Amino acid sequence: MVGGASPHSSLGAVAKIAPHSTLEQLMAGVRHPLLMLPAANDPGMEKAGGEIQRLHENNGRSIKIVEMKTQSHGWTTRAPLSDPGVQEAWDTQMAHLLQFFKTNFGEGTSKL
Repeated sequence: MVGGASPHSSLGAVAKIAPHSTLEQLMAGVRHPLLMLPAANDPGMEKAGGEIQRLHENNGRSIKIVEMKTQSHGWTTRAPLSDPGVQEAWDTQMAHLLQFFKTNFGEGTSKL
């Protein structure tokens, strides 16, 4: 794996339910660049400057976090694209996702 992107993150929730694991232990196992796109009401640990970013960078790995400030958790799978605000956020999210994959996988699909 050369990268991971999460428009619907739940790393904080996983750390709470993973048996015998802490967020620090989970993040130590993540060895690739990350793109996270948390919603406005997602936990602070998943946002820019939060614990996940700190841990990932302290492990020497790159991470980009773009907060979707006008959206609520779960919007990527449930919000109506007929709403102009949601469509705008969707387009922004997709641009970040595509750029992340282009950067980490290359121009073509041969690396996918």
